[in-house]
Amino acid sequence: MVFRDALKTCGDNHRNNSLEHLALNYQLFKAEDDEELVVSERQNIIWNIIDEHYKQLTDESLDTPDDKTWRLYLARMDRRKMKIEVENKEDKILINFNPEINSELRSFSEESSQISSELMKFSSLKLWSHYRYKYEEDKYKQYQQYENDTKLVMKETKEIVRSLKNNADSTYSLFNYSIPAYTCSVLIRDFYDLLNLKDKEYCKNVIIKYASKPLINEKYNYQIDDGTEPSIVVLPYLIRYFPNKKDEIKSLLLLLILNPWSNISTFAERGILNSLWEFSFTDAHSIFIGYLLLQPQYDKMRQEVREENNLKRIYNFSEISIIKRFIKKYGNESGNIGTNAINFNELKDLDKLDSRTLITAFEILPLKTKNDDHYKFISIIFPILSKILLKDDYDIDYIYKNRFFNKLANFVLTSEKDKIEEYIKPFIDNYTDSRDMSLLFQEFITVEDQINHYDEFWIVWNAFFNRIVEATKRDRFYHHSKEIIRNYLLAWPYWKEEAKEWHSLKNRDKIFYMNVASEMGHHPSTLFSISKILNSIGSILLEEGISWICNIIENNNNLQKVELEVNTIYYIENYIRKYISVNRKNIKVSIGIKNQVLTVLNFIIEKGSVTGYLLREDIL
Repeated sequence: MVFRDALKTCGDNHRNNSLEHLALNYQLFKAEDDEELVVSERQNIIWNIIDEHYKQLTDESLDTPDDKTWRLYLARMDRRKMKIEVENKEDKILINFNPEINSELRSFSEESSQISSELMKFSSLKLWSHYRYKYEEDKYKQYQQYENDTKLVMKETKEIVRSLKNNADSTYSLFNYSIPAYTCSVLIRDFYDLLNLKDKEYCKNVIIKYASKPLINEKYNYQIDDGTEPSIVVLPYLIRYFPNKKDEIKSLLLLLILNPWSNISTFAERGILNSLWEFSFTDAHSIFIGYLLLQPQYDKMRQEVREENNLKRIYNFSEISIIKRFIKKYGNESGNIGTNAINFNELKDLDKLDSRTLITAFEILPLKTKNDDHYKFISIIFPILSKILLKDDYDIDYIYKNRFFNKLANFVLTSEKDKIEEYIKPFIDNYTDSRDMSLLFQEFITVEDQINHYDEFWIVWNAFFNRIVEATKRDRFYHHSKEIIRNYLLAWPYWKEEAKEWHSLKNRDKIFYMNVASEMGHHPSTLFSISKILNSIGSILLEEGISWICNIIENNNNLQKVELEVNTIYYIENYIRKYISVNRKNIKVSIGIKNQVLTVLNFIIEKGSVTGYLLREDIL
């Protein structure tokens, strides 16, 4: 809530003002209720501050570029050294504030503006290519000059490439280095048919150059927006449009997945998953098998090189040296992958591979797969990973866990219905009261919120029901079991505050909550979750909710004694107030409904609720 409130303040009017603007504003204008003395004192304070900064800038002949820039800033804030001009423009008055600066400083300002203008010359192209790459249609369509003219895109791209070769200025490179990677990737992906042969070849070479950086640069360190992402993700399009380069591109993709930089391997995985399975299932499948075959060998070779260097007291080594040695030793295997002369049966001891390798291979698999090799792979790894990833093992990278849970949720919820229980059975069998179990449920909700596969979602949820019931009946209420129950009952902490319904919670799901109230009502998290849901995405279940809460209270005397979860009473108060407001007539004529309402009100009154007391007095 604090974070959300902080974000809201970003929209306040004063957020549009800079310190420079405020300083100048206080010197020039006053509010209607400001006294002249207050205005004068405020001006003098500001002028004293500015003068103190002037004193620190002594001899202009010794000024550095930063000193000159600071003089310009001070001049723009100092009303005393400013020429004010007023002109009429249409029906408005335009006031121009022109700082009085010497010729040398003015020349410096003009030169700086020219340099800045040159740096930002291709900013429109950069924005267009980034928005196009991300499919942000509402934004990239604002740049129609590029949308309607691929020749202009090529012309400016080539100009940037030439400037990067000839311009040693690191600032220019910082602003423009990644643009060719984005423009060429977008042109190949979205405008291939509009390019001539020469431009197609040019873009292909640019893409390969940027995509190969992690493999050929001696001291490569991944940086956001270094051009690798679009180039690597688009590599499958090169396999599609340049079949004579297929083996080379496949080898490049495989080496990128083997690369120790997780960002780089993720880009390669995304390219295969998003495009290559569609363009060429056979090529994607051979990379999938090749990765499982060669990742252990690559890791082993890295370890060997590290140990050899340690003996020589060399503690830094180049990835390039490993790649060269790896290609030399496993060139035949790599060639077989390129020609698709490799099959799943060649893989041995998959159950002995480390979890990172298994997770990465699983991420490569396409959704809705019906391939027998993929079924075999899944039947091997799910029992293994369900044991490893659901026990709060902090030695396993959290990022890999999260990525696996996200892929699992997408994979299961898009699968055929008769396969779902088979897929999730290992996770049911290896259920634990762990934080990771809570994260698994959380990820399923997140994915379902995005893709809306209602029937598949409830197959998963109902399959876990008995396990959750067992967890609530343990002698001790573990901290993570509370999180698990809250997520399982859809009392997710990330619903929008204004959310009152959810596409995957319908009226027919009231049976689920009725069973929850009956089987899990003794656990404090159940009462919390149901009362919260009835105030948010479960508002459509308002009428049925009263019986669930009433049954929980009547059948579980322990709730009178135990400490309830924070905000439980608050959510019940809000719910019962709304229920009474909607059902006031029914409460008067139906003894059953009135008794249910009184049971709930008496419960929260005993917990110290003033609201409950006032509501009870209102209906009696």
